[in-house]
Amino acid sequence: MRLAPRSRAFRLFPARTLQAGLCLLGLGLLTPGCESLEQATSCEAGIAANADALTGSVDALVALAPEHASIYLLEIYPNAPLRDEMARGGWSVAPDEVAAEMYLQGLSRLEAAGYEQYEISNVARPGRRARHNLLYWQSGHWLGLGCGAHSTWDGVRWRNLSSTAEYVERMTAGRRVRVEARTLSAEERLEEVLFMGLRLTEGIDLQAVAARYGVDVFARHEDQLSRFVELGVLVHEPGRRLALTREGMLVANEIMMVFIGGTVR
Repeated sequence: MRLAPRSRAFRLFPARTLQAGLCLLGLGLLTPGCESLEQATSCEAGIAANADALTGSVDALVALAPEHASIYLLEIYPNAPLRDEMARGGWSVAPDEVAAEMYLQGLSRLEAAGYEQYEISNVARPGRRARHNLLYWQSGHWLGLGCGAHSTWDGVRWRNLSSTAEYVERMTAGRRVRVEARTLSAEERLEEVLFMGLRLTEGIDLQAVAARYGVDVFARHEDQLSRFVELGVLVHEPGRRLALTREGMLVANEIMMVFIGGTVR
């Protein structure tokens, strides 16, 4: 039997890529039972374990009319508190293929309601994208303030002390609270530009990368990337951009691994 492009791509990659469980977040964390703004902002988690629950969640979210929403395929780790909550609530993890269809269906419904997908897990009304998160995805500079906060500036990455008592003590004494500072290599910075940029629907700006790093991304990884292009999960516009298709977002981890050599930083 000949498989449709979506099915071919799905079956080609390990199941870990299609992380099970689906979570919708609106103005607050929205569960299938949250039908008002007051309920939505007080809900702790929103898990849709089947297509019907997802439809209800999306419809409830749209009714609240937030400017921004996120829809996630979650991987439930063995020691994660969420796994225990799911067990207590009698929830089961959706099979990978069901979770994939739920993700695609959820995005389609949100799109029909006027939201634009701009990142693997995020949609927004026109002009209302999350500038905070875009700073990370577009490899910008940021300063983190407070205990345990992480910062990246001009290629240097560091974090602040995690201990509240020690943080206050040092701040009071006028001492530095920055620890574990390191300078990212040019190759590390390039990897992050590619890895994070591919999360965005616009994809990687190949011209900008070539100008900044002197690298022809597709030529460097052509042997591996061509396979994804042929499967219809990756779009290559020569000299312009490299981007995931929506179905490619379901196997994004496998494609991103091409750029990071098996080590996620």
